[in-house]
Amino acid sequence: MNSGTITVERQREALLRMLAAATFIIFFQAFMVAPIIPQLASTFAVSPHQAGFIVPAYLIPYGIATLTSVLLADRIGIWRIMAASLCAFSLLTALTATAQSIEQVAFWRLLTGLGASGVVPLALVLVGRLFPYERRGRPLGWLFGAMAGGMAFGSTVGAVLEPYL
Repeated sequence: MNSGTITVERQREALLRMLAAATFIIFFQAFMVAPIIPQLASTFAVSPHQAGFIVPAYLIPYGIATLTSVLLADRIGIWRIMAASLCAFSLLTALTATAQSIEQVAFWRLLTGLGASGVVPLALVLVGRLFPYERRGRPLGWLFGAMAGGMAFGSTVGAVLEPYL
């Protein structure tokens, strides 16, 4: 291997770590709210049933918008959509903390789901483009492991933090 090949390999690995981290955070944030629904219901003086709508308020728009993010990336560019998606996710997650009602929480989560929708599908596209077919298993494993880890740790951390919120 020459130094150019080693540099490209290091860049791929660094990108894979960043994509896995972004995937983890998106799923972590999505799943950490379910255990805190009772506390949110109490805080906003609504029933747990009403507060429970914040979960699908994120996941439904996220799921639907993932279908369009790759189409947009084909027209506008992967990096532009990925950057816009990460920025929107970060900003909208922060704005969720400003909510004064459960309806506002649901609204911010709806927008956050839309914003986050470009990261994971485009991460999969990037793995397909950057890693040769015979070497894609490990990178795909990292992304799917980050998804599962985000779900597991998000719901666990949400449950652990619930008494303190």
